[in-house]
Amino acid sequence: MKILKLSFIALITIALSLQVTAQKDWSKVNFSKEYKRNVNIKGGPAKLLAKNKTFIAGYTISQATEMKGSETSSALQSGNMKSVFAEAELGGINREDYQQMVDKLYQSLVKELKTVGLNITNGDEIIASAYAQKQLAKGDDKIFIGSTGANPSYEGKRKIKDGTILGYPTGTIIRDLSFPATNTNIYATSKLVYGNFYQKLVESEACNLLFVNFKITFAYFDGGKGYKSVKLDTKPAIAVKATIGLINAKGGGQIAYKDDVWGSDTWVKEMGKTKDNQGAADFFGLARSADYAIIANSDAYLNELSSIISNLQKDIVAGLKESL
Repeated sequence: MKILKLSFIALITIALSLQVTAQKDWSKVNFSKEYKRNVNIKGGPAKLLAKNKTFIAGYTISQATEMKGSETSSALQSGNMKSVFAEAELGGINREDYQQMVDKLYQSLVKELKTVGLNITNGDEIIASAYAQKQLAKGDDKIFIGSTGANPSYEGKRKIKDGTILGYPTGTIIRDLSFPATNTNIYATSKLVYGNFYQKLVESEACNLLFVNFKITFAYFDGGKGYKSVKLDTKPAIAVKATIGLINAKGGGQIAYKDDVWGSDTWVKEMGKTKDNQGAADFFGLARSADYAIIANSDAYLNELSSIISNLQKDIVAGLKESL
């Protein structure tokens, strides 16, 4: 069942003047070279990665659902400074299909990690350990220990004081929707200062914790400014930012890419300006309000995104293999 609702009839349709970017064959892309992969897992952490069991303590794909851009002219001294703002939301995506994509990508990653020799555990014994259960008993809402369950996705909303949801490849992210893998164990905290939360666990359980996160945006804002003039165009495109973190008894490290991975706009079905800015669009069935609604062909969007992440994961595994 498609989540896209009839409220999209309220869109004032705009004739698309998009310069369509052709979709790449992502299986032929050298991610390490083209996007400048950096593997910072060496010495003791690398030796324990090869020796100890590894628990994927967090696997999440986070999708931006509403974005905002701004541009300001250069006329500071004259007092004629002008600013323009644009907001965009994404519609047309099937939520169940997105979750299925995430689950398949997770399962594929596990298989590939085992292929290069890592001892992957589902984490049952780690979650049941005395230290993990002690942390769980604290009842802290910033600590996440246990199964993700059958419906694990959750919505995030920027708080005014926070400015934006951090970590995305482009733009100011107002809202997002995060998808952990279904029915998988997690051991994580959202606290910036987490003390011994991870370190004591990996020491007591002789394990590696691996954290995998992909953050996805669907648009960018192409601005231009002069002394008094200013413009801002909203353009669709998939962009992916990958971050992979490792923690074990010898410390840890990460794999990151200097450049974000940019996909095409071939998945765009319709782009329109919402009527009176009253929120004519829906994303995953969640009502929103933004200047523009970019409506995706769900299958096309998910097919390209899946291809990008699938091949990116192969490069991540190659990076881990090099550090063993």
